[in-house]
Amino acid sequence: CRTAALWQQGGHSPVTVTVRFPTANEIETTGWTSPSNAHADDGVYATAAPAKNGAIGSRWYNFDFDTAIPASPTPTISAVKIIYQYNVSTAASVATMRTRARIDGVDQANHDDTTEPTTDTTITVDITADRTWTRANLLDASLRITGEGRRGNSNNAVTFSLDYIQVEVTWNTGSAATKAHHYRMRRTA
Repeated sequence: CRTAALWQQGGHSPVTVTVRFPTANEIETTGWTSPSNAHADDGVYATAAPAKNGAIGSRWYNFDFDTAIPASPTPTISAVKIIYQYNVSTAASVATMRTRARIDGVDQANHDDTTEPTTDTTITVDITADRTWTRANLLDASLRITGEGRRGNSNNAVTFSLDYIQVEVTWNTGSAATKAHHYRMRRTA
């Protein structure tokens, strides 16, 4: 996981970017083979080989934003992104990698990547506009991220290899104490 404090123009309002990997997963549609392999950026892959016009999907969760983003003062969530790295075995199978957030059991918008990369490729999907985000939406009990390998109407078999999936959240508490703390750190650096 990564957390970095950034400064908005003028240095008055610290913005924090926190990136987390999941620690758990569950089957959505059939389920990826070895889905826990997508819990880290380590070159060890979860795989999916869907049938013609079929899909294989899992949901990843427990990103631990519960401890990474404080409950008080109330944080403002300004951006949420799904970041994943994958490849496919062939670019001739009408392959689609679909991702979406699921909040409290409700699926959000689908985001499809149809580039069919045959080498490891990192995809960043900005899901900020999918909803109005709050800290509660990001807690382990609420947030799930679906990753789904889909094969189109092609006789060419395809295997999806997913190295990792993670969530990046940009947030700000805007508290005076946080601002003062970051200001002192900035002045002494």
